[in-house]
Amino acid sequence: MDNQFGRVFKEIRQKKGFKARDVAEGIVSVQFLRRFEKDEADIRLSNFYELLKKINLSFEDYMYLCHENTLDRALNELDANLDRAILTGDSILLVNLMKEYERNYKETGEIRFLHFNIICRIYYNRLFHPSFEIDRSIILSYLDRCETWTKYEFFIANHAIHTFDMEALCNLTIMALNNKHGSRKLHHFALDFCFHAAAALISNNRDDDARNVLHHYYNNTSVKKILPQLSFNIAMRFLEGILLVKKGEDEGHRICNEIIDFYMNTIGYEEYANSIHRYYVSMSTRS
Repeated sequence: MDNQFGRVFKEIRQKKGFKARDVAEGIVSVQFLRRFEKDEADIRLSNFYELLKKINLSFEDYMYLCHENTLDRALNELDANLDRAILTGDSILLVNLMKEYERNYKETGEIRFLHFNIICRIYYNRLFHPSFEIDRSIILSYLDRCETWTKYEFFIANHAIHTFDMEALCNLTIMALNNKHGSRKLHHFALDFCFHAAAALISNNRDDDARNVLHHYYNNTSVKKILPQLSFNIAMRFLEGILLVKKGEDEGHRICNEIIDFYMNTIGYEEYANSIHRYYVSMSTRS
């Protein structure tokens, strides 16, 4: 294992207040644990998982603390930069990101950097000017061969969602809603994908398909009125309002304006409020 794994584990164990003998009990000897924590011994992965359970730490959180270059950090960083580019109109940021990811891909050959580069191109062309060529088949072929989607697949699908065929997107969204496997975090990524897919369907005037997605969302047993899902429920309610707006119903305007006001004046998410207001106005012109 990496020569800093043991030292990081020891630091976390001590900060959590666990004694070495209590953590090692039933898994490895105390002597072996001390050698591991000095990076003097490798450990079986199954034993390492058991040690992490003893100190109430997930493997994902451990890796996040242990390494700066984890996939989680990379996804979070790209997500934050895309949000900034969208909300502030920072085109130079996207260009610089494209160059960085292209350089990283050439140096490492890791497909994620190529995917990230393409996503930045998609956003630049949508937000500013269609200046960059995009080979959409690279992401689509990757997703097509993945029978099991994890956080990474939902992430790139979310951001490349406008490359999907709308019929396939509708089917894929319902399949994602019906997926009962994975952690709560993975479930949240699936719900986020469903929201963006429904928005894309509405933008492409596939309103009946969007209603079908909303129907499956509201009738899905894993979707509940609980705080961890509050943001998704609000977002879906907003799209429900948009669909009513497009039908010319006043109720839709009321729903959308109340949600925009909530983001703007109640919780102070001004940039996000402005973003969904622009979407609301654009959809209102289609009613």
